[in-house]
Amino acid sequence: MIRRPVVTPHRATSPGLRAAVAIAALLALASAIAAPTTAQAAGPSDPRVPVTVLGSSSAADTPITGSGLTWSVSPATADAVDTTRNFYDYSAKRGVGLGDHVAITNLSSQPITLHVYAADGTTDFKTGKLTLIEGTKPSKDLGSWVSIARGPSSCPASDVGSELTTCLDGLGVHLTVQANTSEIIPFRIAIPNNASAGDHVAGIVASYTVPGTGKHAIAVEERVGARIYLRVAGRLAPSLTTSGAVAAFHAPSNPFGTGSASIGFDLIDNGNTRLSALPSFAVTGIFGIPAGTATARPVEDLVPGGVAHVQATVTGVPQLLLLFGGITVTPERADGDVGADTPLPAIHATAITWAVPWAWLLILLLAAGAVVGVVWWRRRSNAQLAEALHAYALQAKADARGELVDHGVSGGDPESTR
Repeated sequence: MIRRPVVTPHRATSPGLRAAVAIAALLALASAIAAPTTAQAAGPSDPRVPVTVLGSSSAADTPITGSGLTWSVSPATADAVDTTRNFYDYSAKRGVGLGDHVAITNLSSQPITLHVYAADGTTDFKTGKLTLIEGTKPSKDLGSWVSIARGPSSCPASDVGSELTTCLDGLGVHLTVQANTSEIIPFRIAIPNNASAGDHVAGIVASYTVPGTGKHAIAVEERVGARIYLRVAGRLAPSLTTSGAVAAFHAPSNPFGTGSASIGFDLIDNGNTRLSALPSFAVTGIFGIPAGTATARPVEDLVPGGVAHVQATVTGVPQLLLLFGGITVTPERADGDVGADTPLPAIHATAITWAVPWAWLLILLLAAGAVVGVVWWRRRSNAQLAEALHAYALQAKADARGELVDHGVSGGDPESTR
């Protein structure tokens, strides 16, 4: 059952609680309808942990969250869920206003009250996936241009502390969605006259807070969202670079076996368009001896200014003393209407690490020591033999002289003795 847009005013849940949301929202990029997942509790200083999901293939695949409630956020027309779109994708000029609708569907058997607002998109450094800024941080880009049901879309830059908390809790709308129904809400994007050319990313979020229990209770803010891609007209300057390439060799437990090499680097979008990329690795030894290859997980929808850490492990790497980790990043088109973008050429980097074959070096040292020992022993033996032969020759000469003298005394002229 699809209901007409009904926005039910709702008193915001504890603004002070919202101020302590501390960790980044996690996004799983897929299709239109999504459901939240629960995160493990953070430390006692984080009274609320945000968990964000953007997209899923179907409502049937929507998981039950820690709250026991499920809901989805998806593009819509003025009357129904729009099954032809998985996300919002716009191209417009500066100063233009865009209008659209979002469907908030309650897939649970009981009513649910949600906070619906927009938040800036960013790149998760560890996963390289599209994510949203935390609920405790104000949006400064596309998220601050989106007004949900004519509600406020941004907070004054001067707001800090409790004022900022109150402002953030008042963004968008709070609405109650009845069981197994949908609320369709209009929203509007007001593109500033000074908006930068290129891609901007945000998400429309429906948030529900699961209160914690116990002495050190940790509430979980479950967020489900739909992606918004906006390209502002102007000069496009796509650019992708790598930084901080490192490599390390992990020796095997069997000293004569093969090990593994881990290679990592940071991938930076320092242009003004969203980019995806496929990183691959090739490890070689001295003189280009091939030692193994690997392909890392793709980096999808890297936002302008975003940084993603990429790492992979190459297995079966022989101990070749010195290893060269070759990195190749092949840029790919991002999601959305970017088909006209010219693909960037592949970029390359290299990281170097030692892979010392200690067992073989020990054997080599022992063998070299044995050779040196044999040579020394033979030389010493030869010297001793030479000395013995020389001494024997001298003794033989001395013995020969003695015999001659004795023979001369006993066999001389008899007249001489008279």
